[in-house]
Parts: sequence; structure tokens; C-alpha cells
Amino acid sequence: FADGRIQDGVRNPSQVYAPLHAPLGVVPEANWGLVAGTNAHSRVWHMTTASNSVVVTWEDVLLGRDTNSPVSVQAEFFENGNFAYRYDLSRAAAAGVSRLCAVGSSAASNDLCVRLAEARPDLILAAVGYDREQLDPAARDLPALRALAARPCVRAIGEIGLDYHYSPDSARPQRALFESMLALALDLALPVVVHSREADADTLAMLRDYSDAWRASVSPARAPGVLHCFTGDAAFADGVLDRGFMVSFSGILTFRNAAPLRDIAAHIPDDRLLIETDCPYLAPIPHRGSPNEPAYVALVADTLAAVRAATPTAIADLTFSNATRFFSP
Repeated sequence: FADGRIQDGVRNPSQVYAPLHAPLGVVPEANWGLVAGTNAHSRVWHMTTASNSVVVTWEDVLLGRDTNSPVSVQAEFFENGNFAYRYDLSRAAAAGVSRLCAVGSSAASNDLCVRLAEARPDLILAAVGYDREQLDPAARDLPALRALAARPCVRAIGEIGLDYHYSPDSARPQRALFESMLALALDLALPVVVHSREADADTLAMLRDYSDAWRASVSPARAPGVLHCFTGDAAFADGVLDRGFMVSFSGILTFRNAAPLRDIAAHIPDDRLLIETDCPYLAPIPHRGSPNEPAYVALVADTLAAVRAATPTAIADLTFSNATRFFSP
């Protein structure tokens, strides 16, 4: 499994972040996927090339449709500074990735995730939720989110959670939003994909109540969630495991300064272990600093194999089995 967070974002449109690897109309539609940031009100994208430009619809970008463009696209999709990363998923297949989870965090990205999953049900699952940045009530529509989450392609509520790194002053509204997302997950019997940064104590406190309710009302055996992109210490890992959660490691595991994290990853129980990309961020070594993509999850597996004295194939089999179980309907 590889995952990709689809998130609203702004980038400088004068820069090229992730060149496309083939002209539109040459790569078969079935091989294209998308990890994107978009404006909720945007419906067309402008693609700049070295010699020409072309405008395609939002749906063209989403589904990789042939726009009959005569030009070889060598840059990204831009409109008003918004960005999209579009990948040839045959590279993921070549790396051994056969299933992906597109993870939302806002109204626009949740919609994108579901559209992706419904367009490619053979390949993509979806998770939807309102992350810690969606504190403005006007940006949230809980009935709409509940309706999306009820779609068969949606297998988790997320990305949700707490992050006090940049705005510790927003801790209280973050906790209120997180609590509402945990309640939704319980109502729908869907596990959660949780983000936590510099909020370990609050995260563990809230997950204790949630996991107790999950075991009582949903399943005493099924994992209630996953702590995604784990970067905490050993005590936090123990607390997450005590609450029945899975623990997922990203490309950070490969970074040179991540030796303490590798020590933790070496001791996570086999049946709680997951790996991920967190696309388009946190590309593993040797791609650090470049946009991440699903194919690179194999490099996380390689590092995990080394620290657990296992083979990459064994780690791939183990984490695929765990992810299949976690995301089962």
C-alpha cells in the first residue's frame, strides 16, 4: 500500500515541482493517477510547457483523460498558484505497489479522494475527514462529509488529529474538531487516520476514550485507527499501541537523522506495522527534497527491512497484509 494526502496548497507558479514524464495522450489513461492540491472553486487548470500551453478541465486532470494536446507537457498544472502532482502509476506497479489510499483533509480534497477512488476502484481507496487546519466552521459541512464517508470506496476517517507546532494557541478548537471527527468514525464504524505533532499528551488522552468506545461498540479485535507518519518517541509509541492502534512509518524513516525513529520501528509488533508515503511530501532518501510518489514506498520498506533484520519482500508482504486488514470494509 502507498498513501497520498490530497491537500489544498499554494505554490509559486513560476517554479516546476514535478515534471510529467510523457505527453498527454501517450500514456494510457489507466496508468495515470493524481495527488493534488486544488482550490475548491477551481474547475480548469492551465498547463505551461516549454513551447506552448493548453487548458484542461478539472475532471481531465483528475482522471488523466486524453486532451488531444499536441504538445509534450513538461511542467505542472497551475491556476492561481494552485498545484497538482500527476504520476504515471505504472511506476508504482513496477515498484510492487498494487493498492493506494488517497487521504483527504478538507472539503475539496475529500471530494477529490472519493472521485479518484470511484474512478479507479481496482487500485484506490479513500479516507475523508477534516484535519486540524479546518478550524473555520464555514469550511466544514458535516452532513456532506458524512455522506461522502458512507460511500463504499471510503474505508477510513482521516486525516484528522492535532498539531501544535505552528499554532499552539489553537489547541482548544483543534481538540473540538478532532473530537467531532472521532465521533463520526464511531458512528460509521470506520477506523481513523491520525496526525499528531507536538500534541502527544492530548492525542493519547483523546484516543483512550475513542479506543474504549470503539472496542465496546464496533469491535474488540479490529484496530480503531493508525497513527500515520509516526515521528514520536518510544513512550508515545507504547501509548498508541496500548490503545490498539497501528503505527505507520513514512520516508522520514530513511533520513540520516532518524536513527531514534528506526530504533522504535524495529520494535513495533508485526501485526501493528504499516508503511506509507505521505505524498507529495517527505520523499525518502535518495529523493528527499523532491515530490514524493507512491512508487517510493518501496524505499521505506527497504529501510524497515534493514532495521528489523528482515527481507524487503517479507516487509512488503507483512505491511500489505496489515493494510488490507485495516482497510477492509
